[in-house]
Amino acid sequence: MGGMRIIVDTIASIVSGITPKSSASIPFILAENDGAHTPDIIANPAQGTSRMFVVRPSDQPAVDDGEAGTPALRLRAIVNVMVIYKYSELDQAQRMDMMQEDVASIMRALQDVNAWDRPTTGILSISPAEQPTREVLDQESASGAVEVGFVLTIPNPVIYREVSL
Repeated sequence: MGGMRIIVDTIASIVSGITPKSSASIPFILAENDGAHTPDIIANPAQGTSRMFVVRPSDQPAVDDGEAGTPALRLRAIVNVMVIYKYSELDQAQRMDMMQEDVASIMRALQDVNAWDRPTTGILSISPAEQPTREVLDQESASGAVEVGFVLTIPNPVIYREVSL
């Protein structure tokens, strides 16, 4: 059965295939293996490098995309692409430039209808219309939490139909 897992995997595959516009020697690297975040770079960023990313559905469950009172048999969910940028690997100007370029590259790549494999994934639309956010990435140490970089979260509204495989 298709559904959210195949959508997450498809988005991860699309982002993994992006060639970065700047600092191409630092590629996008998916930090998961069969749905398990190994290592969990958000909780333990010391295990990751810049441009490592995870794809996670938001905490909000999918909702029917129909108009009021009319079931559409389509679901709407938010799927987040979360990319880390570490202080130790990049200076501030380079980090900020990379984040801006990466947001644009990820949004363009996710809007490529040909990459969705609609019959298999059920994806009808990915429209990154929400504002990306940047949050401090902390690493726990013996002396407390230490700022080690940023996590850039790009929320992507996805409209899809459940598919049977």
